[in-house]
Amino acid sequence: MSEPRDGAVLLGRARRFALGLWEHQVGNHQTGDFSRHAPIDSHGPDTEAPYARHGGFYIETWAAAYEKTLDEVFLHAIESVLDGLERARAHEGGMLVGGSKRGGGRRPYDISLAVSLGNSAPQVTPELAAKMQAVASTNDKVFAEVHANSGGADGGSLWSNAYGAGAPAGPANVCMLRYRQVGHDAYRRFVLETAGAPVRQCSSRLSTRRWTSATPSTAFSTKVLARGSKTSRYCVSNDWQERETV
Repeated sequence: MSEPRDGAVLLGRARRFALGLWEHQVGNHQTGDFSRHAPIDSHGPDTEAPYARHGGFYIETWAAAYEKTLDEVFLHAIESVLDGLERARAHEGGMLVGGSKRGGGRRPYDISLAVSLGNSAPQVTPELAAKMQAVASTNDKVFAEVHANSGGADGGSLWSNAYGAGAPAGPANVCMLRYRQVGHDAYRRFVLETAGAPVRQCSSRLSTRRWTSATPSTAFSTKVLARGSKTSRYCVSNDWQERETV
């Protein structure tokens, strides 16, 4: 049996999904607390792991649903979760939840949340959009303050692929998305520093080894590292120049 292509049918399915996300993923509709984990075979949402990043994904879903349906339940869902995230930041020393409430990490900003808010603000009412942009801007400000005197990713975790960690290219990519939205130089610097970190680390390791002669392998490694550094910096710089000409 072929899938229906009728727009109304597809819109109905999308609305059902977005509504299900609100009703079965968010455990407390008053506080906006949720957990990214919820049973798939029964109703049982939790409130103990309101990751800011996931909250941003939910908000994007509801904003898209509102744009197509104009159902105000989705505005309420956005505002509830957004207020919950802001409450966590304001009442936990400026920290957002980066894991479970009981034992998870805390962080002063979440750029993925800011990206999601920037993506979805044009799809909702002007009043709610202004609130979303204000929250996103707060994350921008804190990010710039935290990284004012620091570089990109920590060199000690450049090659990690562990659960909950991962390579620094991931956070740098998110910063690049936000940079394209707002053009803040703090994001550009972070991306450039992160792009150069593997090159610096590998170059340092190569330079500390004792070679009796310049073997083909070391010459190749040095050439590849130099080319990688040049390419990464060109991509980011070119993106920046394009923004300047718009």
